[in-house]
Amino acid sequence: MHHAATPLRILVTATTLAVVVAAWPASPAAAPIEFHAVIDASHGQPPNNGSPVRGIGHFTLNEAQDLLSYDILFDPWITTTEIASHIHHDSTGIEIHDLEPGAHKVGAMVIDSPVILQALLEGILFVRVHSQAIRNGEVGGWIVLGTPAGAATWGRLKALYR
Repeated sequence: MHHAATPLRILVTATTLAVVVAAWPASPAAAPIEFHAVIDASHGQPPNNGSPVRGIGHFTLNEAQDLLSYDILFDPWITTTEIASHIHHDSTGIEIHDLEPGAHKVGAMVIDSPVILQALLEGILFVRVHSQAIRNGEVGGWIVLGTPAGAATWGRLKALYR
């Protein structure tokens, strides 16, 4: 049996469709993605054991995946003059973003290329600090997915139960 499309039937169908569409879960918005870098002399160029400089970098890729914010802190800092600091792309070695001078580097890098975004997500971008003492790079560190685990000690664990 064939039913003719009446105005009431069309209205009920359209209303049902509108309710289903409204109740349909929206696709989840992309969440920010966290990265970190452990920066030290073992990743210098060439790797060296002479530098006491250590740094940790925290990086956040925004929801739109077009801006990488960073907060990098070194302690201790270099004892000679800092020549430059950059974020490099590993496969090309090209400096893709200059970092401000000093032991605390805070800022953001625009991700303006799918190649750079892919390199970030694959963990092939790195931070390098060039100094007067070691011009090719006194210290460096890979920007990798996730956040570093905090140092855990038995003393800290026991303190939880006191």
